[in-house]
Amino acid sequence: MTKYLWEKKMVWNVEKFEVIGDEQFGSRPHKACIDVVMRKMLTFLYAHQTHTWLITLDNDATSCFDRQLTKFFSIVCQPFGLPKHACCLFLEICCEIHYHVKTNNGISEVFYKHCKDFLIFGSVQGNGASAPIWLVVTVILMKVF
Repeated sequence: MTKYLWEKKMVWNVEKFEVIGDEQFGSRPHKACIDVVMRKMLTFLYAHQTHTWLITLDNDATSCFDRQLTKFFSIVCQPFGLPKHACCLFLEICCEIHYHVKTNNGISEVFYKHCKDFLIFGSVQGNGASAPIWLVVTVILMKVF
């Protein structure tokens, strides 16, 4: 359900109203990771051929899904077409879900969950809403800076 609401509804709304800039490739429909690589390689090739100085900045948001403040971002996502009741449901799920560790040996029987003594921030890797939430956040950050 989260994948449908966030990925389909919110991301397509953002695309429809052309809110996302051309520099953003992550979590977007009809965009592939190879597009970024080709654009970068062509930029390097152009700079080399024209003997132009070139400086690039690669901003990789390591562990960005684990650092998302879910309450804050559920509010931020509402203007982009996400219904308020869907945000409330997502927050409830994040508070009640049990997290198991998956390894080559199988899935752990022991779990951890969000509680007063053990706070879990972020929407966590593997959640269908994580990438679209981060996409909206980066859109806002790019407009601010």
